[in-house]
Amino acid sequence: TLGWGLGTEWCDGSAGSSSGGFGLPQDEVIGRELEASGQVGGCTALVAVSLQGKLYVANAGDSRAILVRKDEVRPLSSEFTPETERQRIQQLVGVLQREAVEPQLVSPQSPEATREPDLCLASLPEAFVYPELLAGEFTRLEFPRRLKGDDLGQKVLFRDHHMRGWSYKCVEKSDLKYPLIHGQGRQARLLGTLAVSRGLGDHQLRVLDTNIQLKPFLLSVPQVTVLDVDQLELQEEDVVVMATDGLWDVLSNEQVAQLVRSFLPGNREDPHRYCSFSDTRK
Repeated sequence: TLGWGLGTEWCDGSAGSSSGGFGLPQDEVIGRELEASGQVGGCTALVAVSLQGKLYVANAGDSRAILVRKDEVRPLSSEFTPETERQRIQQLVGVLQREAVEPQLVSPQSPEATREPDLCLASLPEAFVYPELLAGEFTRLEFPRRLKGDDLGQKVLFRDHHMRGWSYKCVEKSDLKYPLIHGQGRQARLLGTLAVSRGLGDHQLRVLDTNIQLKPFLLSVPQVTVLDVDQLELQEEDVVVMATDGLWDVLSNEQVAQLVRSFLPGNREDPHRYCSFSDTRK
């Protein structure tokens, strides 16, 4: 039995499904409907579907799903934030603007500066509608800290889209612009605005006091994890927990698993125990 709770409407071990899945076509429909109704807004999406012996978990945003078993906690999704998708976002801008930055002091063969294979942009058709996404007001380069005027001409660490590690460069005037991605962990922001890098909607969202759109940087395409339910040999106490960042910002996977394991055994006679557990966590 799979129990659903903590941020999802599916309970009692039943399987849920979205209406036709979600991705680029659905996001385009959402955009048209928002425009027609004069509304604005967006959301992330986390979907789990049990179908023909398979469990499909699709995530576009910073929510998370885990499978809690007696002796195992298995992550079923990954969060998509400006920090985790830094290379994709930086490359999007780099391809369009054709900017080039030459690393200094650190050899390209060194562990500190490695070139990764080009990231696929085939799923980003919307991005090419905008020839200059940053409008000259942001820098795509990432620095360990916000640079100031006193840093001009100094050698500082930086990262570009093709780098996992850090390299050095001399600070130029253009580097003093606000970073495309700034902050770490929960404080990371895209264009100083969004804490997520995938989701649905937000077609009209712009950076404060500018005409810079955020939508070209946002993907509506989810990451999908598929599990073979029969091979897992699931037991009655095995539970899928789905929740937004409001839970995962304060509790780890293991802590949530401990709560599940301590609550469910004592409520075996309650047919709504999965929903009840979700309500007690609010």
